[in-house]
Amino acid sequence: MIAIIGAMKVEIANLLEQCTNINEQIIQGQKFYKATLRNKSVIITQLGIGKVNAAINLTLLLTHFDIDIIINTGIAGGLKPLKINDIIVSDKIYYYDVDICFFGYQYGQVANEPCFYQTSQGLLDILKNSTLKFSLANVCSGDKFVSDKSLLDEILLIDDTIKVADMESASLAHVAHRFGVDFVVIRSISDIVDNKDQLENYNEDSSAKQAQSILLDLLENL
Repeated sequence: MIAIIGAMKVEIANLLEQCTNINEQIIQGQKFYKATLRNKSVIITQLGIGKVNAAINLTLLLTHFDIDIIINTGIAGGLKPLKINDIIVSDKIYYYDVDICFFGYQYGQVANEPCFYQTSQGLLDILKNSTLKFSLANVCSGDKFVSDKSLLDEILLIDDTIKVADMESASLAHVAHRFGVDFVVIRSISDIVDNKDQLENYNEDSSAKQAQSILLDLLENL
């Protein structure tokens, strides 16, 4: 079964409207929607914003349902040259707010975990055959909305090719890694970090729908 997960209602609402055979199940207060989407059996859920909410609710999902693939959809902040509504697919995924370098770990690395989380190669191979346009991008996550690029200075010293920042992807990849489940992030850029009009141009609704074209294309090819 395929899990489709987003942090906010707007990131999953349009997908739920396209589903059939929807069966709602509530576990520890978290709503999970078992359904059919593009002839595939899926579980769709809104995880909540931030690393802890995301990790808790993905763990609930993985311990109560038989999941083979996790697709994280939604929106994210982008670094130039990305533009608003560009669609990105994750490659490497980092934490930008973890620092235990004192104990010999790389900046961004959680103790006894990889330096970064790698998106499942099998899913990337399928996506690379898509006729739809997207960018493969390295992603970083932390518990702060990134309105100032300086917040990313230390993780960019580790990997200066990072172009996307959000508040959940790394924690989701962390959980998927521990459970051994294939994982990919497909998001649309809702705002450009350090632009003077970053917040004025922020548009979560239209941006969230942009990412779903790639997600649906992936579903049809699984």
